[in-house]
Amino acid sequence: MKNINFGKKLVNRVKNILKNYDFEIIASEGRSELTRFAESYIHQNVAETDLNLTVKIINEDRIGAVQMNSIDDQTISKNIEKAIEVTKITPKLDYHYRLLTPQSYKIKSKYSKDTANFTPLNRAQLVKQLIKEVNQRGYEAAGAFKTEESTLLVANSEGVFAFDRGTKVDFNSVITRDNSTAHTS
Repeated sequence: MKNINFGKKLVNRVKNILKNYDFEIIASEGRSELTRFAESYIHQNVAETDLNLTVKIINEDRIGAVQMNSIDDQTISKNIEKAIEVTKITPKLDYHYRLLTPQSYKIKSKYSKDTANFTPLNRAQLVKQLIKEVNQRGYEAAGAFKTEESTLLVANSEGVFAFDRGTKVDFNSVITRDNSTAHTS
């Protein structure tokens, strides 16, 4: 779900399965990569990727929802079928569930291609620079350097579609010598 076109295709795939039902979709995807260092040595590089798709189906004021972490056609179809079955046995709401209609969304870009493409080697090189500076002064460094990329999509059968991407950097360090400590983030 790295781009808006993929997001639109995902919504259309769900729409094609749910032709006779109203629905809401919330999809999120994230990737984070972390480099940890202690005693002036890099000791860990880890990465995590997460994907979540929630589809809420509205069937005559009965609601069924399904959540999945895979978005291949078979998984989406199978899970939506289960949610439709749930709507058939769920009691009716005591109110009419109304979907939002399309609106204007002004989303300020929080996305940096450079941050999204930052590699473990890039992080290690910056950590190495910090460690070199600190060690030259007789200190030790510890900390973590994390880069993140995230995507959020919200859509419904009334035509609402919102898509946002963002990136984030978190670099924190603790510098020590003897009985002195300094922290920065």
